[in-house]
Amino acid sequence: MTLGTDSDRFRKQLFLVTSLLTGVMVAVSGAIGFVGLMMPHKCLR
Repeated sequence: MTLGTDSDRFRKQLFLVTSLLTGVMVAVSGAIGFVGLMMPHKCLR
């Protein structure tokens, strides 16, 4: 309040941005993990 920022609004925005970044990171690393698990099995045939 002393800095003139709306702390409740800032907290909600920060939560939204953090949630979106976490979702993107899990989506990317999930695909990489899936390929990393499947390629060794495919190469053994």
